[in-house]
Amino acid sequence: MAVSVATPPAQSLQVLTATIQNWMTHPTSAPDPENTGISFAGPDGINVHLPHPVYTLSLTDLAQGRSLASASPVAWRYVLSDGDSAAIAEIAQVPQPSGPQVPTFSMINRGPFASSLVQTVDSVGKSSTVQTSNFEVAVVHIPALYIMALWLQARVPGSGSIIPLSPAPNPLNAGQSYTEHAFIQALAPLAQRSLQQGGSARA
Repeated sequence: MAVSVATPPAQSLQVLTATIQNWMTHPTSAPDPENTGISFAGPDGINVHLPHPVYTLSLTDLAQGRSLASASPVAWRYVLSDGDSAAIAEIAQVPQPSGPQVPTFSMINRGPFASSLVQTVDSVGKSSTVQTSNFEVAVVHIPALYIMALWLQARVPGSGSIIPLSPAPNPLNAGQSYTEHAFIQALAPLAQRSLQQGGSARA
């Protein structure tokens, strides 16, 4: 198949595994199932799948129409499942005053982006439009514009596809495939207005 997942950094996966094991060993310290949708005390354990890097794009880069090559990798996310429900766990790359970034557990979420990601990746995997190319799963996050999108990274830079996850703000359509250039061009005016209204250039 043309869509694959990347191999996460060993340290990132180790942090996630240790966190899950701690929650399973000490259920009272685990997140509330009402918030995450999954139980760490269930008999079937937790399945970890669909690892993917997360990139952020600043409003300044977006407003200037720069390519996704300027996006910064900030975290790795994983889909966690207890057999009934799924949630997204994030291991962020936390900058240090000196030395390399340190992977740190930052959140677990079952919001709309989580289910939309799983559904979109599944749909793309069955699509005949990607059968002739090779793509790797990643996510683009633009916090200031409340945008999360599946990034199908291609081997040739700039030739990948972007699929906004639901919910997506205008002028984007959730589930629709955009070229990387079309995605940037569609959002550049939104970024420009946000900056004019005082939005953070780093957001």
